[in-house]
Amino acid sequence: MSLPIIVDPSSKRVSVDDSFYEGLPEEEAKDLSLKLEQLNTLHRALVGVNGDVPPPSDQISGPLTTQVNKLRESGIQSLRQNKNAEAVKHLSLAIEMSLRRNPWEATKFLIDELAKSMGPRADAYIAQNMWPEAYNDAAMLTLLAPLDAKNHYRKGRCLQSVQKYSEAKASYAAGLSLSPMDSELKQALAEVSALE
Repeated sequence: MSLPIIVDPSSKRVSVDDSFYEGLPEEEAKDLSLKLEQLNTLHRALVGVNGDVPPPSDQISGPLTTQVNKLRESGIQSLRQNKNAEAVKHLSLAIEMSLRRNPWEATKFLIDELAKSMGPRADAYIAQNMWPEAYNDAAMLTLLAPLDAKNHYRKGRCLQSVQKYSEAKASYAAGLSLSPMDSELKQALAEVSALE
């Protein structure tokens, strides 16, 4: 199948003539749009490289890291001042910026950066009783940083809030297996065990 590809002369953005989408099933049209967007994103990133090839994967973008750190610190400061909505805003921006990292940068840096911003954002959601949002972050954190007991505590809190006591108990137990002396986890496990 040949595509009626269009390249914008000024931006160099690649697209396909809109009439081509009309004959495609919806799923194929979405897939094509996604692939074109990925191609254009990669092109923009490569154009921004100073040189012929991207830098090694262990070199991360300093300016982006600085911006992410400033936003995260602002979010954490807002959380400490009980300005939870403002904290969510700053931390969400930090997460969005982290996800803009160049595709050749080491994923390890991205995962660490995301976990450092998602944890406080989950706490801000919990403080506002925004349980679905908090659960999304907490569940993702248990995948990104499974050895951090605090992430299992966050997930357990969210599950307990919707009365999924056995799942909350399992989450607290997972956290305690990582940090057996954590009093917050011990108390939460005792509390949820009494509710079961």
